[in-house]
Amino acid sequence: MAKIRGRPVELKSLTTKQVTGHGTLYVTITYKRKKKPFEVFIQVGKSDPCEKAYSEALARCISIGLRYGIPAIEFVEQLRGLTCEPVSDPSRGIFIKSPADALAVVMTDFINGHRNAVPPAGHSPAEDGA
Repeated sequence: MAKIRGRPVELKSLTTKQVTGHGTLYVTITYKRKKKPFEVFIQVGKSDPCEKAYSEALARCISIGLRYGIPAIEFVEQLRGLTCEPVSDPSRGIFIKSPADALAVVMTDFINGHRNAVPPAGHSPAEDGA
């Protein structure tokens, strides 16, 4: 049986802002060495209590899976393309089909090392080995 990785006291993180048909989605991905995702936190700006609960549940499930060693790409493949209220994001030249699809886009960018994410204040990309 797989063993869950314990959570360190401190982790580095990147937060990405992404437009969706439900409002602005903020995704924070924590990571340890070599930018391997460790946890995911999701916040949909100005969302109702049900949507906040859904986002929290999704983030918790993904985080538990990551801590058990499931590759992040497995989650991306399940979330990519889910559709409810599609919207175009001209700033990135992409079409976002739902908050879940937006999460998949953000996670893909993170996995591929794209720098669309906003590092916390005082953070240097050199700290990541980039």
